[in-house]
Amino acid sequence: MANKGSYDLQKPFEAEGSPKPHTKYKPHLPGRGTVEFARGTNLPQVTSADDLHTQRPRRSQDQSGRDLTGHGEATYKQAPQVFVEMNELKMDEDKHQYWQETGRWIKYEEDLDKDSDRWGKAHVPSLTFRSLLELKRGISKGAVLLDLEGTTFSGISVNIVEEMIAKDQIRAENKISVLNALLQKTRHQMTKDDGAQLISSKQDVEIQLHSLKKQEHREKKIHSEITDKITENTEATLVLVGCIDSLKSPAMAFVRLKTAVHLESILEISIPIRFIYVLLGPSTSRMNYHEVGRSIATLMSDQTFHKVAYEAKDCNDLLNGISEFLDCSIVIPPTEVQDEELLRSVIPFQHEMLKKRQSQLEDTLAEGDDHSAARPVPSDDDDDPLRRTRKPFGGLIRDIKRRYPKYLSDIRDALNAQCLAAIIFIYFAALSPAITFGGLLEEKTSCDMGVSELIVSTAVQGVIFCLIGAQPLLVLGFSGPLLVFEEAFYQFSVTMKFNYLTGRVWIGFWLILIVFILVAFEGSFLVRFISRFTQEIFSILISLIFIYETFNKLFKIFKAHPLLPSYNTTASDGNTQNVEIPKPNTALLSLVLMFGTFFIAISLRKLKTSQYFPGTIRRIVGDFGVPIAIFVMVLVDFFIKDTYTQKLFVPDGLQVTCPHKRGVSIVIGRVLRMIPLAVLFGIFLYMGVTSLNGIQLFDRILLLLVPPKYHPDCVYVRKVRTRRMHLFTIIQILCIAILWAINKSVAALAFPFVLILTVPLRMFVLNKIFTKVEMRSLDGDEAEPTFDEKEGIDVYDETIMPN
Repeated sequence: MANKGSYDLQKPFEAEGSPKPHTKYKPHLPGRGTVEFARGTNLPQVTSADDLHTQRPRRSQDQSGRDLTGHGEATYKQAPQVFVEMNELKMDEDKHQYWQETGRWIKYEEDLDKDSDRWGKAHVPSLTFRSLLELKRGISKGAVLLDLEGTTFSGISVNIVEEMIAKDQIRAENKISVLNALLQKTRHQMTKDDGAQLISSKQDVEIQLHSLKKQEHREKKIHSEITDKITENTEATLVLVGCIDSLKSPAMAFVRLKTAVHLESILEISIPIRFIYVLLGPSTSRMNYHEVGRSIATLMSDQTFHKVAYEAKDCNDLLNGISEFLDCSIVIPPTEVQDEELLRSVIPFQHEMLKKRQSQLEDTLAEGDDHSAARPVPSDDDDDPLRRTRKPFGGLIRDIKRRYPKYLSDIRDALNAQCLAAIIFIYFAALSPAITFGGLLEEKTSCDMGVSELIVSTAVQGVIFCLIGAQPLLVLGFSGPLLVFEEAFYQFSVTMKFNYLTGRVWIGFWLILIVFILVAFEGSFLVRFISRFTQEIFSILISLIFIYETFNKLFKIFKAHPLLPSYNTTASDGNTQNVEIPKPNTALLSLVLMFGTFFIAISLRKLKTSQYFPGTIRRIVGDFGVPIAIFVMVLVDFFIKDTYTQKLFVPDGLQVTCPHKRGVSIVIGRVLRMIPLAVLFGIFLYMGVTSLNGIQLFDRILLLLVPPKYHPDCVYVRKVRTRRMHLFTIIQILCIAILWAINKSVAALAFPFVLILTVPLRMFVLNKIFTKVEMRSLDGDEAEPTFDEKEGIDVYDETIMPN
């Protein structure tokens, strides 16, 4: 496929068995048209092309066009996003022709189902090799008009037809019939009637007005659904394909307008059109017009090719773009596939082709740089934030220069109403860990630190960091590793008999000094030596600590409030008496609250990628799954008044967790005191379980129990022998066991230092045990492309940042 000269492009059309263009698509019933030409007739009356005037374009063979190297009339530094619409020429029951929209491309392809008249799910388009060859040959022989100056579709159509005649694609006597076909009215899916245009004139006028308003509302809704997926500067490509029996052979035209123009009633949405592709021919031809139309539509929606289309100076540039697309395409042999899993072998090959295409693009840009002295060459320092400048505070100064010009816009952008949902989400993202970890930290430190301190500190440091940190999207807060450290340091302070809070103050001063030195000497570059090996060990360990703490606390509740045949109800009175006395049903309710919180949170997380409800609702509910789970289970506990559960302790007003010590607190203590600790345990279990997702080490641990023939088709399975892969996994498990033992011993404060030792272990020991290929497969950062769209995920779910 890489040999561009090996194709027979002269006559690839006449192979037997090629489907005809109209055998698979039945014509739709006539609907309300969007263009009116002559009253009382469906056919626009075109008698002479001389009545329609527009400036003639530069033909594709003209080499004196604009210079695209940066010195000419115009250049496209960044091609706008393209919306592609494909219309096919149909015929209704009255033998009247019309254009019917059958497909659209907004990065992905959406097809109109001819039976249900509804748009299908967006998907990655698959093309036939034959259709791409037919497209390439058609452009090489057809009419190519670049930088055509036209403002009306009728004028543009005249130029297309005249160029087809000049190229000997159609005869002069076919001029009027082709023009009439091009100027037929267009029917879109959203203009299909719901019975409005079938209302008799004898019916009440109000009913007719109501139907028209309903239709208008439907059109606005569909228009909004499309415009939400595209940017403001999007330009359209119109693809027109169909049959005209008066033609003897297929005729093809590719048009790029000099200026994108709005052509009324042509597209289903109101955006300017830049490109027009026309393919017309007899129904007796073996060319599949529909597939060729899909091919050019897919090419125009491709980011690389549509940039080529914007910058093309002649037909040869377009042909080279198609050849490049063919070079990086994959052909699947026409053999029956018994299992879809067998197609997964295409993934690594596709990955290689994508890398090859990107490499070719970079080489092309590099060649352009050599010929353009005006274009600045990006420095390595700008590309790699971890590269040292070898100057005191050089990294800090570089970050300030890069980030602070956008400082004011970061604040102004937050005033946009669209940021409200993000603000609410970040609020709960910062508040939830403070409450969850604060409840556990209160117990670990004997009330020296708790919810009050975490909420206040999270708020203060969050405000300060966002104002001067140059990273407004980074949310700071308490986390699992800090909880492990605080517990270890508190135990150390008790053993050494010094005040815990005093020690924390000195830790803060030392941190300031250490961080200051690291920033001065650009110590952040050391992060590049921390590989997946160390990251996954740490991630698994934190997840295990979360899960262990959850069941350890639940065990203590069952131990303090065991299930007994009878309870001493006179010694205790609900929630107001001694906690040490066993309470009836406390353990069972705590179990329900914990697992209830866990299952609600995990279910709402899965709802985000499910097929239920619209995407907006799924995202909102999924993002706020943890607060919703806490709220629901707090309500459950609130309405069960005859059973005691231990609640979160929060002092009143401006107090610290421990009342006889100084400090400030919060004003929502009354609300927080309603949260049972068992609910927080459920959140810890949720955090521990969900943190395991996507960790390669966890997947490889599971593979220890799976026979090799059932192993997935991934890099570390394909390129590493099973025993060697298991050896690497066992080494990581041993590291986790050692770190766990240290964390639970009197040497817990040494935990970070022992963790850092895994970096030289990977660099100097494992490199001698495993080969470079094995280490790259087991410890690399490369991610394979997604094989299929996950159920329920919105393929257009990509945040479009402001220009």
